[in-house]
Order: sequence, then C-alpha cells, then structure tokens
Amino acid sequence: MIVFAWNCRGLGQSRTVQELVRLVRTHCPNIVFLSETRQNKSYVESICRRLGFQNCLPFSIKGKGGGLALYWNND
Repeated sequence: MIVFAWNCRGLGQSRTVQELVRLVRTHCPNIVFLSETRQNKSYVESICRRLGFQNCLPFSIKGKGGGLALYWNND
C-alpha cells in the first residue's frame, strides 16, 4: 500500500494541481492525504475526479488557511 501525504499550501494554482496529478500518475498511491488545501469542499471534490479516485473526504477551510482532503479507491 502506498500512501501519499502532502502539505500543498493551496490548490488554487493550476501548476500545483498539475504537479499533484503528475505525482499520482507516477507513483500510483492507494491513498492521498492533502493538508492546507485552502479551497472549499466542492473544489476539493472536483480534484478527486481529476486524480482518478472514487472517494473523497474534504474538510473545508477556516479563514484563509486550513483545509484537508483524503482521496482513495474502493479496491
């Protein structure tokens, strides 16, 4: 099992999301945990589909910081 954890310091930059997609495709983790997403729940959920995961558990931001996301597949 491969678990990927990253303090991404915000998913608002397209370059950050592109790098995340590249890392997931390269390493094929079973679980991805992101901290400091700095994005709302719906945006974090939309990233789930881009990463190819079936499940997402987002935690919304508080103020200007925070936000967590957990992505995984059923298998």
